[in-house]
Amino acid sequence: MQRHCLRPRILPSAWVGVVCLLMGGCVTSSKESQPGAATPRSPQPPAAKATTSPDVSADALAHYAAGVSLELREGGAAALPEFEKAYELDPTNAALAGRIAQILITQQNREKAIEFLNKALKATPNAPEPWFWLGIARRSGDEFPQAIEALQQALKVKPDYLPAVRALVEVYLQKDAANEVPPLLERAFKQTSKDATFWVGLGDLYSFILKQRPSLASQIPSRCPADCFQKAREITPRDPEILLRVAEAEMAVGNFTAAADAYGELLKLRPDLTQLRERLALAYLRADQRDKAIVAFLDILKREPLRYDIHNTLAELYQENNKDAEAATHLQRSIQLNPNQFEVYVRLALAQLRMKRYEDALENLAAARTRFPQRFQIPYLNGLVFSEQKQFDKAMAAFADAEQLLLGSEEDKPTSPFYFMYASACLENKQTDKAVLLYRKALELDPQNHAAANALGYLWADNNQNLQEALDLINKAVAAQPENPAYLDSLGWVYYRLGRLEDALKQLRRSAELLKEPDAVVFDHLAEVLDKLGRRDEAIASLKKALQADPKNKELAEKLQRWTKK
Repeated sequence: MQRHCLRPRILPSAWVGVVCLLMGGCVTSSKESQPGAATPRSPQPPAAKATTSPDVSADALAHYAAGVSLELREGGAAALPEFEKAYELDPTNAALAGRIAQILITQQNREKAIEFLNKALKATPNAPEPWFWLGIARRSGDEFPQAIEALQQALKVKPDYLPAVRALVEVYLQKDAANEVPPLLERAFKQTSKDATFWVGLGDLYSFILKQRPSLASQIPSRCPADCFQKAREITPRDPEILLRVAEAEMAVGNFTAAADAYGELLKLRPDLTQLRERLALAYLRADQRDKAIVAFLDILKREPLRYDIHNTLAELYQENNKDAEAATHLQRSIQLNPNQFEVYVRLALAQLRMKRYEDALENLAAARTRFPQRFQIPYLNGLVFSEQKQFDKAMAAFADAEQLLLGSEEDKPTSPFYFMYASACLENKQTDKAVLLYRKALELDPQNHAAANALGYLWADNNQNLQEALDLINKAVAAQPENPAYLDSLGWVYYRLGRLEDALKQLRRSAELLKEPDAVVFDHLAEVLDKLGRRDEAIASLKKALQADPKNKELAEKLQRWTKK
């Protein structure tokens, strides 16, 4: 029956290259396969062990050295006689006993291995290696109860003997006794071992179990791999491979600050690894340490100045901090490095629009149009720029161009927000009928578009037309955003048109209270209602506030002059 060995993946596949670099090259497999597909990684061939007799020790060492030489050249079978002679001279060498048993098991000589190990246990009953290999031999013959007993005995004599832990995990999983795995690992975790390799191996084993057996995740805390690697780090704080494990494990459990700390320490040891700088920057991002992330990404650009993707990331970070100038610089550089990035042109145009750098935005969009002539977003953004410049005739033409591209596209179609912006440009250009048509299209596509509902309702109210429809539309907008001062102003104004002056006064005063900055239209409307109610002094005071908000408004100035003369 074929079995599979538990070989916990050291790190995610994307990081194999990093590990190889850290280790100075990848480890190749040995010439001789391990004994049995289910056998855990065996200990390295043991060093010769001194005995009380110098002559015996020298002879044992000589045979052992000869065996090692043969094994390197011809394999374990050739080395076995020399190893056996060395062991006969030094039967207290438990590690060598384990190596001999391993070779016998590999040769399918299981019975001889068991007989040999039973003799070895009489000489070294408190050594873990003979017990471990006895368990492996029993398991290779499907003698699972005896295998478990032997492996448990190995852990009894040496509780932090990791090969026995691995082998027991394999047996439990193979025999559908997965419920035994969590307590086994927990006992191992409670050990006070000062061996960093033990904690690394246990952390790898935890990682493997959590990945391969999700059903056990509820019984094994997700932090166990990270905690094991942290214990290894405490023992050898400057080991690059351990630091990498710590960082990746902390990332996996969402402890991004700890991950960044480990990546930072690792970079001090291996500043040549750019991949680590990216992981450090990502850890800072996920830890919401934006400023440190920016520094890390800038550091990458110093080493790899052609990385347009890093420029894009930096631009996003700067935009999140409302630093459009810095963002625009990186977006422009990204386009220079790779001009086939449509989304980057769009992001740059929006940043330029926010900074009121309208000519730069138009120039950027013109360059984008030459590469992406069928993308509706380009004329749409032109329309937004022209609207900001109050060139509403050009804005209308740009929006009309965008609409034609949308109607001819199989992927994109006009949206409610698009028609809202198009309608607003038409309204500003005194194209009221066109604006009404477009606002209705916006509402047809999205009846919940409260901005369009308010705009159309206010248009009717301001023109003293369709007042009941106007009231219904504005009420819908207010229901969506009951503390929006613009919507409350619209509601107050339609009440004014309907002659409901007290209702109008209430809504307009509420609108004025909610304003973050003085608004001339709101205070003008409030003045009109107060004047209609016969409260001229209050009306004049409100009108003065309107004029303060818009001091160049000639109509407001003339109205104030008329009212103060009466």
